[in-house]
Amino acid sequence: MLTRDWADLDCYAVLGVGSDATFEEIGDAFRTLAKRLHPDVAGAGDDRADERFKIVSAAYEVLCDPIRRAGYDAARASAPTRAGGQPATAMPTPPERASDRWSPRRARIAVSAGTLAFIAGVAFSAFIVALTDREHAELTSRVEVVGTVVAGAPRVRVAFMAGSDPRPIVVAAPESLAGAGTQVEVAFDPANPSSVTAVDDASPNQTGRAIATIVHTETGTQVVYASGSSAPRVAADPSSRRSGSLDDGQAIAVFYDPDNPGDIRIDENTLARDITFWFVAVKLIVAGPILMGFARYRVRPRGSVSASMR
Repeated sequence: MLTRDWADLDCYAVLGVGSDATFEEIGDAFRTLAKRLHPDVAGAGDDRADERFKIVSAAYEVLCDPIRRAGYDAARASAPTRAGGQPATAMPTPPERASDRWSPRRARIAVSAGTLAFIAGVAFSAFIVALTDREHAELTSRVEVVGTVVAGAPRVRVAFMAGSDPRPIVVAAPESLAGAGTQVEVAFDPANPSSVTAVDDASPNQTGRAIATIVHTETGTQVVYASGSSAPRVAADPSSRRSGSLDDGQAIAVFYDPDNPGDIRIDENTLARDITFWFVAVKLIVAGPILMGFARYRVRPRGSVSASMR
């Protein structure tokens, strides 16, 4: 280091020691900094660390030699002062690497992305609330009954009500009965309601009488339920609204529209769906501000090298 440069560098501040430090203290401070800033430790290509190491080494070369230290102290004592009356002894700030800060354009993109994520999260939350409210209101206006799934063989069946059981009985239809959706009177054995026949062919044991509905399963899976009338109703299964299939003979909760009994909804548990939706919404709402804050942090100027080394 040239003598004319001494006034431009506070060697004591660079090493983090006082102006009255002993040679041992100066040597210890230099070794501590050198271990941290040496290129072999900081990593090749770290221009910032390399620049700091050079400055630390230059400061040590001045202060470790008694003669050079005495000349340096004299030069500092007579150095002109800058505005504010402080000696021009601040450690020069090495150039920042491009990776240490984000460009304004990159920061603006990140802030915009965070803003959009937050808005999307709020909008998605509003959608979830509206969806659940609509589904709840839709079921509240309907009547809940117990239905029976009809699928597979036999192709033609008959459904009727027997006794106080809320579930319709669905059994194979007598051969003399046909016509999907038609209502007919059947005779059944009260002790064995699944044994039915046409009224004209009824035996003495078949003393029960009921209005039944013919069901053709060739049209696909259907749901049979009672809606307060003397004959069961048959409606198509809204399978597109369900996850999974329905089994033949399965009892399910059905909500039907009193003004249009053929319009049914099958009760479904939407808890898993709602949890997934809310997880996505909360993630967007939280991630938005975090991304915006991180972008503002990365675009801020870094402090001086001397401040980071202390």
